Amino acid sequence: MAVAVVVILASGLHMLFSVGFGAAPLGWHVMFGVGLVMAVVFAVVYLHLFPQLKAHCAASSWPEAGAALNRIRQLVALNLVLGAVVVVAAVSAR
Repeated sequence: MAVAVVVILASGLHMLFSVGFGAAPLGWHVMFGVGLVMAVVFAVVYLHLFPQLKAHCAASSWPEAGAALNRIRQLVALNLVLGAVVVVAAVSAR
């Protein structure tokens, strides 16, 4: 997943640089901005919450593991909604 995030952000930058930031449609800017937010959300899940979840599971701290898993679920749902925003931005940029 981390590789996909880097590739998606790199391809977005390439699109913006290929036509120039000023000439790029607003939808492209929205897609890139929302993509950056999605990348940050992924980083929080992967680098902070997932290690917490693993540590709580290893320690058999099930209530804390459940809380970490619930927070992961909420952030994944947020990324799903943000992904829908990106699709709308992509369609509007045509």
